[in-house]
Amino acid sequence: MPEKEVGTSIVYLWACHECGAGSYNVSSTLACPNCYHYRCTHCAVERHRIPNHH
Repeated sequence: MPEKEVGTSIVYLWACHECGAGSYNVSSTLACPNCYHYRCTHCAVERHRIPNHH
């Protein structure tokens, strides 16, 4: 479940270090759809604040 901040949701997106493809949601994408590498400690993860739409 994403963290909550007023007016926003926080999501964590990762990029595959094997092939460079990315912006996959940590919560829903366990492996890279491009090369099938499972996310590991070498794959970059970034926190993104997404505005909530009402």
